[in-house]
Amino acid sequence: MKNKLLLTSFLLLLALWSCWSWILVNPNLLFTSWAPYVSWQTWWQETFYQQRPLVTAMYLSLLILLFVNYCLLAKNLPAVNQRSCLWLSILVTLPLFFAYNALSSDVFNYLFNAKMVIHYHDNPHVHTALDYQQDDWVRFMHNIHTPAPYGYGYTLVSLLPFVLGLGKLLPTWLSFRLFNVGLWLASIASLLYFYQHLRQDLPSARFWWLIFNPLLLLELIGNIHNDLWMILPALWSLYWIYPQPSSKKSRWQIVTSALCLVFSASIKYATLALLPLWLWAWWQNYPQTLNKLSRRLTLEWQKFWAQTLAWINFYFFDLCTLAMFLPLLTDRAQRFHPWYLSWSLMFLPLTRSRITLVSLVILSLSAMSRYAPYLWFNEFTPGVLLSQQLMTLLPVAFYWLVVVGQWAITHRHDNCVRKHTQKVV
Repeated sequence: MKNKLLLTSFLLLLALWSCWSWILVNPNLLFTSWAPYVSWQTWWQETFYQQRPLVTAMYLSLLILLFVNYCLLAKNLPAVNQRSCLWLSILVTLPLFFAYNALSSDVFNYLFNAKMVIHYHDNPHVHTALDYQQDDWVRFMHNIHTPAPYGYGYTLVSLLPFVLGLGKLLPTWLSFRLFNVGLWLASIASLLYFYQHLRQDLPSARFWWLIFNPLLLLELIGNIHNDLWMILPALWSLYWIYPQPSSKKSRWQIVTSALCLVFSASIKYATLALLPLWLWAWWQNYPQTLNKLSRRLTLEWQKFWAQTLAWINFYFFDLCTLAMFLPLLTDRAQRFHPWYLSWSLMFLPLTRSRITLVSLVILSLSAMSRYAPYLWFNEFTPGVLLSQQLMTLLPVAFYWLVVVGQWAITHRHDNCVRKHTQKVV
């Protein structure tokens, strides 16, 4: 009964989020000229749009309630089974299907880049939306002065939802969301499959920390970001190459894995951060090379080498989460956008360390909270950017200080006990 109440309240909060999101519709955007819709959007915006403190307070209230509900759900739900996992994955997307992409306008750039190819027969990696100022869509778009920042792979796959939407704004916008829902379900199904074959000794409850994560739901389904196009082939690439003691990877498995990684990088280049781990896993398919290298070491270093191999294989997917976080530290990432964290979060069910889990949950909340200063001031001033950085990084930095402090205290206590034992002996 308790779990049903928690699930119902979580879905209700997502529905409230969907209603709140329409406050931030661009004033130049009308999805339809249907009179009741126009009247409702006009009233909704006139009532709330200029009330920035109120909009921010509503945002933070919904966000905190969502994360509290999320943590309670993830901690109290029973062990995962495939059917319940997939049904709940579908269920949590339903309240967001008609939400507005309130916190990002990127989806309109995806739409227009596809329109450049099909309607204008131009290359969106060369031309910009500013070259088509006569087009009605340009009025409500952002970043119209830059060409497509993604790889050609995404330009190609974005044509599918554009064609499905017949090039009309509303059905195409919904089509992009529908594809994201499909990719979300495919990713969950893939992770369940990997879990059965790779990590049967892990607690399956970690799937709940993924499926109900508000950052993933709000950014990938609500705001319709394109990161799942990159993440899904990356997951399959690592599955095909992941080293297993009982079997050696065949040539076709290695080639398939490499092709998946290349396709993923053609969507967004961030996947290249996984290349060192991919090469590590590939290298272990040649044990004779590893043994030859090990024999050149002293006995003590051979032991250390074997322990290192075992440690990396044990925490392989934890290292993947770390690797996918590294691109956020580069200049190309510019500011830390919350949806970038989905690159690491999607590996969560396969990770082992509790520190990884807690760090990602804390970062999920702190990353989403960084929208608050922008919602309040409605612009990116130096002060807003600084406050966003502090809000994102300070909570997880504090957690890591606590972890290091606990480790230092435990290590000191163990040393004291060991010295006392030696004196007694």
